[in-house]
Amino acid sequence: MSEHKPTGSQLEILEVVWSKGREGVTVGEIWDELRKHKPVARTTVLTLVQRLERQGWLVSDTSERAHRFRAARQRESTRKRLLHDLVDGLFGGSPTAVMASLLGSRKIEPAEIERLRALLAERTKEGI
Repeated sequence: MSEHKPTGSQLEILEVVWSKGREGVTVGEIWDELRKHKPVARTTVLTLVQRLERQGWLVSDTSERAHRFRAARQRESTRKRLLHDLVDGLFGGSPTAVMASLLGSRKIEPAEIERLRALLAERTKEGI
């Protein structure tokens, strides 16, 4: 994985790119998606996309007039790596500390609690 971790704004761009799949997405299409949720300048999006490409997070297809960008890494593997880094750096590598922090800071619906129990039971059966 790249030495550079994506910023919050760059992660928003990656989410848009991942959601569009293998066909890729133009800077204009990314901008259209992002501005649905918050004001953002097209030039800012272009700059962030260029940085992501330089850092190896995006690859571009220049065969068409408008460059189409695709993710260089899969969403799930990126999430796992970034979460692993966060847990190590902020929580001393302790999944228990992460869960305690989450449970203490957010309202969790009963269905989510059941899903967490099921995940823990599954991991226990796997012996992990």
